[in-house]
Amino acid sequence: MNSDITSFFVYGTLRPDDDSGATWKKDFLDGSTYHKAVLRDAKLFFDEYPCAVLNCRGSSVIGYVVTFPAQDFPAKLREGDRIEACPSEYQRDAVEVELMDGDRPCRAYVYHRKSCKRDQAIESGDWLNRGKVQLKPNLYAEETPCL
Repeated sequence: MNSDITSFFVYGTLRPDDDSGATWKKDFLDGSTYHKAVLRDAKLFFDEYPCAVLNCRGSSVIGYVVTFPAQDFPAKLREGDRIEACPSEYQRDAVEVELMDGDRPCRAYVYHRKSCKRDQAIESGDWLNRGKVQLKPNLYAEETPCL
C-alpha cells in the first residue's frame, strides 16, 4: 500500500451518485469528500457488477475520486477490499486520474477486473448510462484492445 494515497477512484456501485440501490455505498462513503473524475485508457464492462479493465487505449471510465482523512484510510481500504472481494474477484492498483473540474491529476486506488466477461461493454464509460443504448453486446469481445 502506498501511504501517500488516501483516495479511491470509484466508477460503479460505490459512486456517490450510483442509482443501483447498492446497500454498501452509504457506509463506505461516510466521512469522504469526492470530485467527479475520469480514468483514461480503461474500459467499463458489466459482468454481474460494473468492471473496469485497465490498459484499454482510447477508452475512458467516468467516476469519482473519493478521499478520506489519512487516519481513516486504512479502515476504508479494508472495507473497500471486503466490498470488492479483493484480491479474489477484483484487484486493487494505484492509478492516475484526472479531476473533471480542471484541477491537476491525482493518484488513487481503483478496483478493477482484468478477467471480467467483456460481452457487455458500457461504451460511454459511465455506469449511470448502463441502461441506455450504450450498453450493448460487444461483438468483438475477444478483440477488445485491452492488455
